Amino acid sequence: MESSEDRRQRMINKAVQYVKDCGQELIDSAEKIVGGYEVQTGTVEIQISIDPQGGPCIKISNEAFPRQTVRRILSERKEFDKKSAEERDEI
Repeated sequence: MESSEDRRQRMINKAVQYVKDCGQELIDSAEKIVGGYEVQTGTVEIQISIDPQGGPCIKISNEAFPRQTVRRILSERKEFDKKSAEERDEI
């Protein structure tokens, strides 16, 4: 019969292996996790949940700006800069 200390140690060993497995998965998938969007904000959230009975789960969230919004802002900025330069030339 397994003692409570043996059971505790087995659970710890299992959780440690889960953490290592998650770490390796993050290493193997790093290129996919970051930089996967044309206009990514740079914000990446990684959450690891470990259920000793059910195993580990990795949740990854990326934030990205809508491309159309970025294009519009850049276009407006370019137009603003052009007008500002013309006004400076008039002075």
